[in-house]
Amino acid sequence: MAKSVDAAAATLETKTQAEMMAPIAEGPVMGGEPRAAIIAAIAEHTAHHRGSLAVYGRMLGYAPPMPYSD
Repeated sequence: MAKSVDAAAATLETKTQAEMMAPIAEGPVMGGEPRAAIIAAIAEHTAHHRGSLAVYGRMLGYAPPMPYSD
């Protein structure tokens, strides 16, 4: 995860405001939205999967640690 976040941050640092406000290509996923909108979408998607994994772990009897305590 850390490697992916670092790679994304490095990529974003090279983008101008105009590039980030350019629309995403038309399509079924966020088509027409500004490219900057993908940042919040990635964060939400990651949180969704983190929550799913915690639920599955609890169903198997594992009590995952709180991810935001430290």
